[in-house]
Amino acid sequence: MSNRTRITDLIIAVIVGIGIWAYVINVLDPVSSTTVKNVPVQLVNQESIAASGLAIAGTGEYTVDVVVGGTRSNVSNVQASELLARADVSDLHIGQNYITVEVEAPSNLTVNEIRTQSIQVYVDNLVSEIKPLILETSNKGASQELGNITLSEDTIRVSGAESLVNIVTGVKAPIDAAGILIDEEFTQSVRLVPVDAEGNTVRGVKLSISDLDVTATLYETKEVALGVPLIGEFSDEIKVLSELVPASIVIKGPMHDLAEIWTIDADAIYRSEIKESCSIAIHPITPGDIEVADASKSLAAVYEVIGRTEMEFTFSNESPIIFINVPERTSVALAEDIVVKVSVYEDDAEVLSASDFIVTVDCENNSEGIQQCPIYLGLSVDLAGLRTELLKETATVQFAPADI
Repeated sequence: MSNRTRITDLIIAVIVGIGIWAYVINVLDPVSSTTVKNVPVQLVNQESIAASGLAIAGTGEYTVDVVVGGTRSNVSNVQASELLARADVSDLHIGQNYITVEVEAPSNLTVNEIRTQSIQVYVDNLVSEIKPLILETSNKGASQELGNITLSEDTIRVSGAESLVNIVTGVKAPIDAAGILIDEEFTQSVRLVPVDAEGNTVRGVKLSISDLDVTATLYETKEVALGVPLIGEFSDEIKVLSELVPASIVIKGPMHDLAEIWTIDADAIYRSEIKESCSIAIHPITPGDIEVADASKSLAAVYEVIGRTEMEFTFSNESPIIFINVPERTSVALAEDIVVKVSVYEDDAEVLSASDFIVTVDCENNSEGIQQCPIYLGLSVDLAGLRTELLKETATVQFAPADI
């Protein structure tokens, strides 16, 4: 074979190789792009904002859509987990913030676009508060309830953004009573859930512990009579409109103890200590292993009362004053107005008027000139607790000869 022939074959081989390579690249495995949705964003340097007493308000879960490029074989099966999206939160401040997301892709892919590259993050004060524990028991009878409760932790602390922590009204501990016998003690480890006033889970906060060990006994409940001693009388400074004292209470405990109990006494209420409308918590005295059931833990005596108000009435010569024992051929008139101070219950003040008073001045044993005469007050209405006081005990009366 001549040299010319070999060179020609070599050129043809190179051309064919280039053609095959171009075919594979451009036809069998061309350059392409695809959008990877919901790539999770990692928030880095969160410890720096926590050190500043701040917290992100929300779950901290953010995602972006990323457009990546590469050969068709590389981009066709790319997963969100293969991409690393990060956002630095170290320079955030209280309120609304926008931070940039950066995405890293494997070496065989390129990041063409991030949608959207800036994410909105709201920052609030970092707070930590103790919240009440809510034991929620399922699979139990309507008249059954947990008692003799012991917890592995007495207080549960909720931490996070102030706006979220404020929503949390309690921490729910769900307990399953399925298969538990009456008066049987048991222990369960339960997962705690922060909830709002409607019982919905509040996300984005942290609990001081995630699980709680609860040891309890499943008891029956029973409604019995409640005796609340009411001691003394009410102060004369108030008028009692209503006094509502519960007459029964629901208790729980071992069956053999419940069977022997028909009434529970409580601490006394001292009426003289009541000064205004109020609710007074009832403190039952329970014997032995008997406990107050949940339905009666907020028992209270409710009082509706009103206080007094001060009034003042002035009586002059134009008022219907009765003068008695006036000397013959003598005319009398007030030289000074008569002032009456009144203390009356607030509801009676709306109906009391000057016309309800009967003012009598006794002119006996007086002669001409200005004299001091005794005053007698009467009322045409009956109002309980009414107090009256004359500004002066006597009336200043002008005596003069009557015109004949």
